[in-house]
Amino acid sequence: MRLFLKITLITIGLFFSFDHLKAQSISNEGTEFWVCFPDHVPSGGSLASMSIFITSKSNTSGIVSCGTFSQPYQVQANAVIEVLVPRTISFLGSGSKISKNKGIKVTVDAGKPKVVVYAHVFAGFRSAATLVLPYQALGSKHFAMSYDQKQPTNAGTGYFSQLNVVAADANVKVNIKPMAKGIPGTPFSITLVDKGDVYQYQDTVDITGTVIEVDSLTSGCKKIAAFSGSTALVLGTNTCNATTGQISLDPLLQQLYPIDSWGTTFPLVPFFNRNTGSIYRILASEDNTTVSIDGVSVKLNTGQFYSSQGITNVSIIKSDKPISVAQFALSQSCNDSRNITNPGSIVGDPDMVILNPLEYSIDKITLYSSNKLAITEQYLNITIPTKKVSSFKINGINFSASFLSVPNSAEYSYAQITLNTIGGSNFSLSADTGFNAIAYGFGPVESYAYSAGTSLASTTLVNAIKRETNEIIKIACINESYDFRIVLPYAATKLVWTLDANSAPITQNNPSYTMIKIGNKDLYEFKLIVQKSFASSGIKPIQILASLPVNSGLCSTLDEEIINFDFEVSDLPVAEFSSNNEVCVGGTLPFTYVEKNIGEPVNSWLWDFGDGTISTLKNPTHVFPLSGVYKVKLTIKSNIGCVSGVFEKSISVKKLPVASLETQSPLCVNTNIQFADKSTSADGNLTSWLWSFGDGTTSTQQNPTHLFTKSGTYVVSITSSTQFGCSNTFSKSVIINDPAEIDFLDPGACINDVVNFQPVINKGNVSSWLWNFGDGSNDVVEKVKQLPKHKYLATGSYNVTLQTTSAEGCISSITKTITISGANPQVSFELLDKDNLCSNKAVNFKNNSTILFGNITKVEIIYEYSVTGNNVIETDITPTNGEIYAHKYPASAINKNYQVVFRAYSGQVCFQQSAPTTITVNGSPNVVFGAVSPVCLNTSKFLLSSAKETTGILGTATLVGKGIVGNFFDPVIAGLGSHLITYTFTSNKGCTEQVSQTILVNPIPTVDAGEDLDILLAGEKQIKAAVTGSNLKYKWTPSLGLSADSILNPIASPAETTKYTLTVTSKDGCIVADEVTVTVHIDPFIPNVFSPNSDGINDTWSIKYLETFVNATIRIFNRYGQEVFYAKQYNTPWDGRLNNVDMPVGVYYFMIEPNNGRNRYTGSVTLLR
Repeated sequence: MRLFLKITLITIGLFFSFDHLKAQSISNEGTEFWVCFPDHVPSGGSLASMSIFITSKSNTSGIVSCGTFSQPYQVQANAVIEVLVPRTISFLGSGSKISKNKGIKVTVDAGKPKVVVYAHVFAGFRSAATLVLPYQALGSKHFAMSYDQKQPTNAGTGYFSQLNVVAADANVKVNIKPMAKGIPGTPFSITLVDKGDVYQYQDTVDITGTVIEVDSLTSGCKKIAAFSGSTALVLGTNTCNATTGQISLDPLLQQLYPIDSWGTTFPLVPFFNRNTGSIYRILASEDNTTVSIDGVSVKLNTGQFYSSQGITNVSIIKSDKPISVAQFALSQSCNDSRNITNPGSIVGDPDMVILNPLEYSIDKITLYSSNKLAITEQYLNITIPTKKVSSFKINGINFSASFLSVPNSAEYSYAQITLNTIGGSNFSLSADTGFNAIAYGFGPVESYAYSAGTSLASTTLVNAIKRETNEIIKIACINESYDFRIVLPYAATKLVWTLDANSAPITQNNPSYTMIKIGNKDLYEFKLIVQKSFASSGIKPIQILASLPVNSGLCSTLDEEIINFDFEVSDLPVAEFSSNNEVCVGGTLPFTYVEKNIGEPVNSWLWDFGDGTISTLKNPTHVFPLSGVYKVKLTIKSNIGCVSGVFEKSISVKKLPVASLETQSPLCVNTNIQFADKSTSADGNLTSWLWSFGDGTTSTQQNPTHLFTKSGTYVVSITSSTQFGCSNTFSKSVIINDPAEIDFLDPGACINDVVNFQPVINKGNVSSWLWNFGDGSNDVVEKVKQLPKHKYLATGSYNVTLQTTSAEGCISSITKTITISGANPQVSFELLDKDNLCSNKAVNFKNNSTILFGNITKVEIIYEYSVTGNNVIETDITPTNGEIYAHKYPASAINKNYQVVFRAYSGQVCFQQSAPTTITVNGSPNVVFGAVSPVCLNTSKFLLSSAKETTGILGTATLVGKGIVGNFFDPVIAGLGSHLITYTFTSNKGCTEQVSQTILVNPIPTVDAGEDLDILLAGEKQIKAAVTGSNLKYKWTPSLGLSADSILNPIASPAETTKYTLTVTSKDGCIVADEVTVTVHIDPFIPNVFSPNSDGINDTWSIKYLETFVNATIRIFNRYGQEVFYAKQYNTPWDGRLNNVDMPVGVYYFMIEPNNGRNRYTGSVTLLR
């Protein structure tokens, strides 16, 4: 029998209803939703409002209704619309109760695409939000999630931890097992008669762990929407009390996931920029559940939970069994330490979001990020497999750069994205794989948070599959062929597939199946091998009629189940790109993909450039190595694998011109050099040129000239370009040469000379010469010689020019004025200071020679002229009138006579010589001054005998310098340091010689051998000597009776009275000494009476020198034999007291044991007062 009953798939299986059976794959998209408007604490006496936010990836429409309220809506693809539900109709109010027809229902019009729904409670200082699950995702068993129910001190009433149950089917019985602060309460049941009836349960303490379960006996397949949270609470930490001070509180509201959609792996990404971190609560559904969170391992049983302190680290929460995880934001005063010094600088309020497990992620969602009423900061937390980070986009823009690797879990990456910087309120998120996302916002004492979207566990699944790869397809491509599969919780005896309205149903009797496991459930997988294709895009309704086996154990008593599956078929993407039609060989040509926004988003590009190379970049660039016409092709693929047709475009690749250049010689500095373009082009005309001369200058002329200001090797390049913009560059090294640097010497000639010209090459080379002698003559033979000769016919000044040419063709020229002098120079000289000539000083002569016309060109001097001997001549070829010539004659102690001759020249052969002039040079002393060794400050003055004259010449000697007394040096007068002493000897003729030496005076140490000492025979005492100075050496004499003779403070213990001398030597060898006497006493004088009465006289039993018995023991007894005093070495005399108490007047007995070989001393002493 076929029964047309409505059967809808939920997260744990198939459930009973009264119309017919339906089942399908599920996510948080759907066509029917239930939510409620729970109780909350008013803000300032004003209740909040509730808005329903609806979005879809397709254009769709539907109705939002509650009681008598009904409002149609229309939503555009990837947009969000808001429906404000009237509070008077929907608000549940306070108390544990059933509210009739208060459930808020969101439906989609028949045949329209699915939607996603969020609910947001908002008011001044009140805000909460939740993702709303579709009907098909609802379950039968839930655990409530809330937090410690704390409110401000003296806050009044109305603060409750609460849960809400909305009937999604009629006549549903719900069993509730309450928990109060983790303690089980008394179970009870409620029955919701009609769809939309709402039950609210409240407690003044935390109800986390409360079980909400559909009664399996009476309501087995019926569904409920379960919510939990708080009317309002404050949320602090163990170090921050949120119940006092600046108070901020908020309601909590989250829809509960059925336990079959719980998971084992969750992202731990705290709320952004809150240095106190986020609190996490983990709830277990099974006994012996082991959880790892932030380095802590926790074991939980069914209904138990673990709450963390504030966590700031990013990580992954892992469990060995399914768990539910909630993330909490703190009250504003506790959410960040910066609020302590600057209250309100980091805004926020308590909030709760139930996290989706990473097992149930989603790859595409559109969400609305609200700023109601005072939200100022809006964020997203995203967690995604690391290998797919590059595919994550928001509103089509790639955000992969925002992601970081999760520490210690590199397979995942996370991002915290500030939505305020993107702008707007609608955000479409997409990736090539599933991701996990929560949206949240903060404002001044305001917050909200909710899951952005999720997929949920299911035991009935319908998918298309690709036969070649067995890949499960969520969205198909037009004109591609697919097989189908269905997963059921039972072994169907028959399957009837209706793939579209125009095709006959396909029947499978007793179909074969494969057993598979999803989660912890054993399921049946059936396949339809059909290779079905669709010629148009859109939602394709597919229906499967499944015959249930006998005694299947399902909650339905029907024999057939109708399973409806909306199969989405996408258009193929359309490939297109833009680029220039022409490019040059070797040029970079950019290709820009043109987005047509047809079909699903494109994530793959394949470029074929027609030259054997390809690229997979979105917008590549390409360099063609050869000329020709190439057909460039682009094929694209969408993120669901749909492949476009080929888009093709022809690109003409132009040949490059052949650049070349020539230069014109000579290549010389400061010469305009002609450059010639020799470039050619086989593909288009040459239209432009760019020359670079290698010296920082350029030209755009075709054939420029250029002047180089410096010699060297320059790389000259020409870049020639065609009408197509194709260019090529040719470079050539050009050597720019300097002309020779030349000069010639002034011949210094007279009218009688044949002038010999002598050129000078300072730099470079010369290959040819050309002279102009400046007198109008044209001697064709001599003027081209390197060393020409020329005879001038008259005295005068002539401008002589020399021009040379280098081997490289560079020309140099120089012009100088020469003088041809007369033949009659007049020689004259003067002996300076002639009466004080000494052999140890230079003798000076002054040149006074003249000529009537021309120049004195050379002077020769013979200082020791001899008519017969070989005369030494000193020559000056650039003499000047009045020039002084100095000559040092040989040193001698006796007077000597010399003859001097001067010659003055006006040319090579024109000169005049003076008659010999006799001069007398007086003898001079010779002095020495030997080095003087450093002396000490206490050294006696001494004769400087090393300063003396050595020749015996008569004269006077003097010593000058600090510390000089006559011929002696006195260190005390000189003082410490180095002193320059000069010895001078002056002969009777006034000839003087001097020499200097430096004498160093070193400091002396100071020494004090200390005060004289007294000791007892066999006693000892340390000598207290004191010195100043460094690196000193010590020596005591005599050494007998001393502990050491080379230390500063030895211990003295002579057998008889001894005088000791301490000699101290410095590092410079300076010596000082001092004496100390040690007097030796045979026995101590021991007083027999003392009076310790504080009168300053005999107040202690003082025994002179007894302390020198360093090992002695002194013991004193009263008449009863009691010891009243003990000392080892008698440094502190007895004051007549014992333990700071005065001893009585009387006779006391002493015993002194020297312990040094001397006999014991005993006796009595009388104490008087």
